[in-house]
Amino acid sequence: MQSIGDPYIIRPGRPTDIDRCAELNEAVHPYPGIGSWTRDLFEGHPRVRPDDFLVAERADGTGIAAALVGIRQGAPPGRSLGESGPSAASGCR
Repeated sequence: MQSIGDPYIIRPGRPTDIDRCAELNEAVHPYPGIGSWTRDLFEGHPRVRPDDFLVAERADGTGIAAALVGIRQGAPPGRSLGESGPSAASGCR
């Protein structure tokens, strides 16, 4: 997904982006643990896969400039949307 001459490529995330996205988030967000949280989203969240991230990468491949993640909504695995209460959220992290 690139227009000719653009300095950035917008693309889906890849598993190899874990460390670069985590480092970027640590550099720009003042939240302790944001790098670990980013890694968790990439590696093991039940509703997020690496390609749920959109990554803005410099066209020359020298680094990631921005990243955005979409988290799917819905009932946790094994539950229906009609269930409520604390047990309904047990599948979420």
